[in-house]
Amino acid sequence: MQALHEAGGPEWTILRPDVVVGDAAGNAMNIATVIGAYAAICAADQAAFRFPGSYTTYDRCLAQVTDAHALARASLWAATSEAACGQAFNYVHAPFRWRRIWERLAQHFGLMVGEPIPFSLSEHMPALEPIWNQISKHLVQPDFDKAVGWGFGDFVFGTEADVVSDMTKIRLAGYTQDADPLAVLISAIERQQQQGVIPRIGIREG
Repeated sequence: MQALHEAGGPEWTILRPDVVVGDAAGNAMNIATVIGAYAAICAADQAAFRFPGSYTTYDRCLAQVTDAHALARASLWAATSEAACGQAFNYVHAPFRWRRIWERLAQHFGLMVGEPIPFSLSEHMPALEPIWNQISKHLVQPDFDKAVGWGFGDFVFGTEADVVSDMTKIRLAGYTQDADPLAVLISAIERQQQQGVIPRIGIREG
């Protein structure tokens, strides 16, 4: 990038997010869609909202996400700030352990929490397609195979290592806006429910 700029190309800035949480329907790599759809199926099946990964991932490892709306604001800053020219920045929110997020999500949406059980969402969830069909009739994309990227959930929930990006550089450059990861996930799930991307949790559609 720098060589292209020095040869007469445009200014550039790189932002490095982690797992991006947003609203777009049909995005196979949105963990909010995976969690929200899984939660809705658990509620409809009257099953515990169990973390589909190992105890290590659930209780010991640090994870992180990036809110798509926050990333858009950071991108605007990067495009207009002289301090960002020719630089690459990490842009993520505070690291967390999945246990804290999972239990708070369950509390917020009125779900029962069980102990984590490692299993493959992409292999297990197709057996629950009849339940999905009962609660997804009015979605923008009711097709079970197209609506949720279960394989991406397997990747995220199967990571048994800390994932932490240093935010010092972007903060020293003058950008300090942040977001709470729990609030980011709750807001994204609720927006997707309102927009008909995923079913409302605990509501069977007629």
